[in-house]
Amino acid sequence: MTHAKIYGDFNNPNGDLAAIENHITNVPFAKDSLEEAFRISNLEANIGKITPPDMADLMLKEKYDLK
Repeated sequence: MTHAKIYGDFNNPNGDLAAIENHITNVPFAKDSLEEAFRISNLEANIGKITPPDMADLMLKEKYDLK
C-alpha cells in the first residue's frame, strides 16, 4: 500500500488517524502485514474498540453490507 487515508465516524473522535495511516503506508496489502501494522497503531486509543485482525478483515473485504 503506497498511501492511506482513513475517514469515518468512530468511537474516539480525538484519535490520531494519521498515526494509523503512517503505520499501514508501505505495508503489503495482506492480512498478516496489516494486522501487524494495526497492532502497533494503538487502534483502541485512535479509533475505538476494534482488534487488529478485525480491522485488517475490514480493509480486505471486497463488499460491505451497509445495513
